[in-house]
Amino acid sequence: MDEGPSCPALKLPYTTYDLSVQNREHWLKKRQVLQELEPEFESEGSQFLFKNRLAECDGLEHFHRYLYLVDRTPSPSSVED
Repeated sequence: MDEGPSCPALKLPYTTYDLSVQNREHWLKKRQVLQELEPEFESEGSQFLFKNRLAECDGLEHFHRYLYLVDRTPSPSSVED
């Protein structure tokens, strides 16, 4: 968690959460499960769906994901301005 500065234009403080590790774990797990379920996709005739879902996983484990929570409670200094 990173306590970010106030947004200068809005004078709102925010907190940043880095979810990159969880994002990477999600995509790696999704790829693993898809590969384990490939025979089921094939037996159902859903190879297109399998390939489509597997392609979604390509490279996404290298992306970064952040959550920003903005405190919209007015601070005394922003009310005075």
